[in-house]
Amino acid sequence: MDITIEVCCQSASDVFTAVKCGADRVELNSALFFGGLTPSVGSVEFIREYTNIPIMVMVRPREGGFSYTRDELEIMVKDIRALLNAGADGIVFGCLRQNGTIDESACMRLLDEIGNHTSVFHRAFDMIGDNFEPAIDTLVRLGVSRVLTSGGAYTATAGIPRLRQIKAYAGNDIDILPCGKIRADNAARIMRETGINSVHTSATTEELDVTGEYNEAVSFVGKELPRSGAYTGCNGDILSHFVKTVRGSMRL
Repeated sequence: MDITIEVCCQSASDVFTAVKCGADRVELNSALFFGGLTPSVGSVEFIREYTNIPIMVMVRPREGGFSYTRDELEIMVKDIRALLNAGADGIVFGCLRQNGTIDESACMRLLDEIGNHTSVFHRAFDMIGDNFEPAIDTLVRLGVSRVLTSGGAYTATAGIPRLRQIKAYAGNDIDILPCGKIRADNAARIMRETGINSVHTSATTEELDVTGEYNEAVSFVGKELPRSGAYTGCNGDILSHFVKTVRGSMRL
């Protein structure tokens, strides 16, 4: 059986390792700790100069959930345009309404920019709950190429029953790509039991840049893990109070 192995990467080095090890395709992100965010245009340009492997690129402007403001969508459109011009072969995205259903209008806005390139709806799909059929119908109608999913479970192994159902329902209308803690010891089982001949893996290990640890009094990471859907933003009330207070104090 012909299989496709896609590797989730967050740097040019990761991509070159994936190529060397025989990957068929890569998904390029930044900040995998937060589920993947938009990488730099420069990284795509650099990778494209040195390899012809198909590059799917994440377009996600922030961590947290997947319901985006008008400004965020416009940024995503500009990112898509720049990334495709830099050599991306496809775009990975996902837009939901606040009620957890697929935001069709937002998806259409992005798909218009993606055009004939490959479009992948990412694991925002796993937030829709048990009623996945309408979501598949929507994505097929919109013309999305592929869905990245763990079957709504923490791991693809735990999601095998749902992945099998999704694949059976989707048929040949849209590709289903399993993901979620897929490793050498479970990939074959996942493909056999779901009938899907492709997998998405990261194969990551921790590396260390020691310059971030020279001063123990300073930290560049938060003290607590954020909630899964949480993200930080500039608070206008707090900032207005700060500006007024500081400027007022300096006039004294």
